[in-house]
Amino acid sequence: MSTGSTAEPIRVFISYRHANAHLLRDLSTSLGWLVNNSQIKTFDDRRILAGDDWDQVIKKELGEADIIILILTADFIASPYCTQIELQHALERRAKDGTRIIPIIAEYCDWQALPIAGIAALPKDDKNNLKPLNKWRRHKDLALTQIAQQVRQNVERLVNGRNTSRSITPASTGPATVGVGPHSTSPERLPELIFVPIQGVNFVRFGPEKYVDNGQFSFDLRLNLMSVGKPFVLIGFCADYIAPDGCYCLNDKQEILVNGTKAPTAGNYLDFQTPVSTNGIVQVACARIMRPPLMVQKPVDCDYGDLRVRARVFWDGFEPILLERFFRFEVGGDLRPIDSPRDPPLLSDRILAEMRTDGRITEEEFQRVTFLDAVDRYHVVCFPTHCTQVHPPGMTSFWNVTPEYRDFIIEINRRAFAEEVRRGGEGDSNSSTVQKS
Repeated sequence: MSTGSTAEPIRVFISYRHANAHLLRDLSTSLGWLVNNSQIKTFDDRRILAGDDWDQVIKKELGEADIIILILTADFIASPYCTQIELQHALERRAKDGTRIIPIIAEYCDWQALPIAGIAALPKDDKNNLKPLNKWRRHKDLALTQIAQQVRQNVERLVNGRNTSRSITPASTGPATVGVGPHSTSPERLPELIFVPIQGVNFVRFGPEKYVDNGQFSFDLRLNLMSVGKPFVLIGFCADYIAPDGCYCLNDKQEILVNGTKAPTAGNYLDFQTPVSTNGIVQVACARIMRPPLMVQKPVDCDYGDLRVRARVFWDGFEPILLERFFRFEVGGDLRPIDSPRDPPLLSDRILAEMRTDGRITEEEFQRVTFLDAVDRYHVVCFPTHCTQVHPPGMTSFWNVTPEYRDFIIEINRRAFAEEVRRGGEGDSNSSTVQKS
């Protein structure tokens, strides 16, 4: 195995605050193998020579970096240069060139107030939750190793991308690629829209007076939509609430404010009657009143659920696009970005067989759902057995449920949890074997 590389090293820029120089030293040490083997070339402001224009040097290095590492602390967040110059340049490079940004949470701080809340950060504990570097105590070396491994994986991905692009040669004298969108004259990467929740102002409101069957409840959402350095048109916006059982709540009323001005939507609850032009950043506030998915449920059954946020946007030179992001309401009203919402409780073959034996579903139902995936199984088993569709004269039809529905859902969740525990035990055994090998 070769210990060196003849290819051009990946350039890594490390952004930090001088008060956290000890963290920079720890990080540099953990990346030492990649540096010594010429896989990466790191830069931090200690490399600026006397007589250099340090602002120009930093901006030049930011403009050439393939990976930008942010050592996030309260000192970093309080620094105008770190947040307004270095972070801003990093986001512009990410939006324009796909430059990789790796946030390192070094201590508890309000880093989610920065426009990087949707970017995966490090380090993480064994449950895949973020754990600040200074909380690893005696196991800090594990956290630094994890960071070094993630940097190495990013480096390998970038190197593979370079090799792939170099291996492609045009088959003719014509251009190898074409423009994107109806107005494009040259290849261009689709800009990125960053969804940044404003923390401390996003709430689900249930209220004791609303703990009644089919009662209404509401949520408030406020976030910034950012397309760094690229103006865009916001064509539409919508936020849907998803109850913890995976079902979308029924929407009643919705009000959207864009930069404090009401933006009425069309009949589809998404597209604005008048699109809104932006300079690359816009604040959107959404207030919505809802009802639980099923008649038997109470608003408290939806505490705390997930949000699906959709924005339809248009950049000059590209076709309009619908973007979708998911967030989870946390206790206290903050929003945490998530990859996808909860699925309905898992109905495995084993659980379905037990339910058939117990007489909770019929043989015909068992045969019908065996070939469906988990989500479809949930709806097929629950709705036909415990729900009937009502068609009142002159009114929109709705689903009514039997009194046994709540007990049925509780039983499904109990069995699904037992199944997860059983599978988790098997998974732990397998994972420990892998780690030892």
